[in-house]
Amino acid sequence: MNRLFFSSFILLLSFFILGASSVSAQEVVICSHFTGSYWQIWTMNSDGSEPRQVTSSPLDKRDPTWVPEESRIIFRNNNGQLFGVKPDGNDEKPVLGRMKNINNPFYSPATKDLFFVSYKERPVDSSDVWKSDLNGHNPRLLTRGGILKYQVAVAKQGDKAVFVQADPDQRSHNLWLMNTAGNNLEQMTFGEGRHISPSFSPDGKIIIFASNHLDHNYEIYSLELTSKKMTRLTQEPRLDAYPNFSPDGQKIIFVSNRSGTQQLWVMDQGGQNPQPITTGNTESVDPVWVEEGK
Repeated sequence: MNRLFFSSFILLLSFFILGASSVSAQEVVICSHFTGSYWQIWTMNSDGSEPRQVTSSPLDKRDPTWVPEESRIIFRNNNGQLFGVKPDGNDEKPVLGRMKNINNPFYSPATKDLFFVSYKERPVDSSDVWKSDLNGHNPRLLTRGGILKYQVAVAKQGDKAVFVQADPDQRSHNLWLMNTAGNNLEQMTFGEGRHISPSFSPDGKIIIFASNHLDHNYEIYSLELTSKKMTRLTQEPRLDAYPNFSPDGQKIIFVSNRSGTQQLWVMDQGGQNPQPITTGNTESVDPVWVEEGK
């Protein structure tokens, strides 16, 4: 039995064990791997049932984003290239082939743009946020400066974006807000520590994210954009990160290693009733909800 087949078999078994969860069967795109294998793109229901492997190749594939108009998943590999693929694994092809060192793609159905981060060769640890149409014909630089930026996300309404920006000394990584033209920058979190993996609530009024600013352990927080009120949603001695609201705003899917390995969990919007939806010897990260195009 080869490693890829064994990895897939174990992952399927792990998902089916948890298939009776009470979470609704909204579909999600995830990245999963078995120890020693490569990260690959999968889809499954948000209760852990019906897992389906989408990609299979000797390269890590991470940071999926869903393009509803084309029913396509865009992801990046560990060579800093973007590709798109259908959920059945067919029609895999490059995206933005002229650009290099790309990370954190995020497609906005509202603006029809693909937002992403492009890393520079010089200076080291320097990157900026860009956006482009899917054909790559109109790339536009949204941020400037020799500072590390990453993990861009866009509100469903298409009016604003959030990203992580490091301080020049790299001691703090904070969230910054801007409009999707790259204007009106506003710092949203402050202080030492890292505030990472942001995403918006469906109504665009809240950002959820992970932060280690209190005790060096990543927990999930919410931040109301109007009041600037920050609320802690998880409190565990292990990592909780990569939160993402469900399309109806009632659930949050996130990554936690509280069971010993990185697995997917869901909880209520206020942090109540956390429950695992994957388990076993595999690890799963980067959850993205699938929504149909309007």
